[in-house]
Amino acid sequence: MDYRITRDTRRNRIYFTAPPGLLVPDARRDADGDWFGRADEPTGGLAGYLDRLVAQHEAEAASLATYQTALGIIPADYGQRHGATLGGEWSIGSDRGKEPSIASAKPKLIWEQIAQHITHYSESRGSSIAGRVASARVLHRADTAYGPVYREEFRDFDDYRTTLWMPSAMFEEHLRAEVQRLGITQEAARKWLEQYRGCVGTELYEFAAQDAR
Repeated sequence: MDYRITRDTRRNRIYFTAPPGLLVPDARRDADGDWFGRADEPTGGLAGYLDRLVAQHEAEAASLATYQTALGIIPADYGQRHGATLGGEWSIGSDRGKEPSIASAKPKLIWEQIAQHITHYSESRGSSIAGRVASARVLHRADTAYGPVYREEFRDFDDYRTTLWMPSAMFEEHLRAEVQRLGITQEAARKWLEQYRGCVGTELYEFAAQDAR
């Protein structure tokens, strides 16, 4: 691939043109384009470094496309529950609270992994984490009397999230059990929604606010 690499000896810079959408760690940009200082030129040469970044970018884009195809098998009318895998205390300004772990609400089923999408930290000057996992999405499926159930485990640095998709009848039973387990009253649910509607847990509190049984 032609990166249009040129050397500006007067300013000790190496200019290049990166493919659209490619993030090049440590590179700088000015009116003349993307560049590295001569002292920062990647080991083995800039062209080889850019080739490796392009290969990683293309592989991860293909992986994401495959993963999104797998997500597409989840029926559109399934109920979705999304929350923190680990849970814990939170603060927004002066407000404080504790978000329950969705892991404790995960149906105890025999899960089969059906797809995954993993990204890695790119090669970077002076980095000790290059090549390590940056983010991961793993999709599982389990069979139930209601039909198949799906679960996604998501991790991005220190953010761990779990999403569950269930047939409507099972989803309603799940939400009702969670409301009872967590002791959420209709009044408490309505107050929560007044402040946090749209945040993680909204589907649970909307159900609690409406369900009178």
